[in-house]
Amino acid sequence: MFIVVSSKNYNVLSYGAVGNGNNDDTQAFIKAWTDTCKDSDRPVMLIPKGKTFLVHPVTFAGPCKSSQVDVQLSGNVIAPNDPNAWKGLDFGKWLTFQYVDGLTVSGDGLLDGRGKGWWDISCKYNPGKGCNKLAPSILRFENCNNVKTTRIRTVQSGGVHLVYFGCQGVEVTSVNINAPDESPNTDGIRLSHSTSVSITDSIIGTGDDCIAMLDRSYNISITRVNCGPGHGISIGSLGGNGDEVDLENITISHINFYNTTNGARIKTWPAGKGQVRNVEFSNIKFKEVENPIIIDQHYGESKNSPRQKTEF
Repeated sequence: MFIVVSSKNYNVLSYGAVGNGNNDDTQAFIKAWTDTCKDSDRPVMLIPKGKTFLVHPVTFAGPCKSSQVDVQLSGNVIAPNDPNAWKGLDFGKWLTFQYVDGLTVSGDGLLDGRGKGWWDISCKYNPGKGCNKLAPSILRFENCNNVKTTRIRTVQSGGVHLVYFGCQGVEVTSVNINAPDESPNTDGIRLSHSTSVSITDSIIGTGDDCIAMLDRSYNISITRVNCGPGHGISIGSLGGNGDEVDLENITISHINFYNTTNGARIKTWPAGKGQVRNVEFSNIKFKEVENPIIIDQHYGESKNSPRQKTEF
C-alpha cells in the first residue's frame, strides 16, 4: 500500500471545489496547487473520495519548494464534454504538470477525459475541412524529474492518456488505462525526450499504441503489462519529416498482448535518419494478434508507394 507522510494536506474542497460533476472546479484546483507548491515540507494536494470534479484545461507549474510533492487522487476528475472549452488553448493538453521534481500522483481515483467529442471531429475518421488532428492528453508531465504515477485509472481520453516529455526518472506502476478500440490516436503512455523510465504491473487497452516511445527515449524498462485492445507496444513512429532520431537501451518483457493489431513493433518513416540501439523484447505472449512482431521501415507509405531507402 502506498502511504504518504506529510505535514499538511491541501484539500480542493477547502478552496471552494463543489465536486458535483457540474460546477467548474478549476479555480479551486489552481488555488490548492498554489499553496501545495509553496509548502516546503512534503505537501499533499488532496482530491477526495466520493466527489466528481469538473476541471477545465489547466497547468500545474513548478518548481515547488519541497523536494517531494504528492497529489492524492481519491475522487473522480472529469474533463469538459465540449472541445470548444479548449478554444484559444493548447488542444493537446488537459491536466499538465511542468517543472515539478519529486512529484507523485497516486490513488485509486479516476481521470475521465470524456473524449467522444474529440473522436467525432478527428481527421482520422472524419477527414475534410474543419477536422481535428490534435486532441488533449489526460495527464501530461513536462520537464519533471523523479516523477511517480501509481494506481490511477484513466478512461476515454480525447488523445493520449499519459505523456512524459523531457522527464528523467519516471516510475509508472499499477495504472489502468482504458479507451474503446475504435477511438483514434488514444495512446496509453507516450514517452519522448525522457530517460530512466520504468513502467510495470499495468493494464492498458486503447484505440492506438498501448505504449509509444518517441525520439530521445533512453533507458526504458517495461515489464508485466497487459496490452489490449490497441496497436501494441511501439518504438515510433520515428523520423517524420526526415528528422534525425536517437533511442537506446529499451527492455520490454513479460507482456501479454490480447486482441491487438500489433505486438512488438518498431515503425520508422522512410525519410528518417538516426539510430535505434539495444532493444530487447522477451517473454511476450500473443492471443488474437494480427502482427505479433513487426518492423516497419516504410511507415506511412501506401502499398503502392515506391520504396525509399531508409537509414535506420
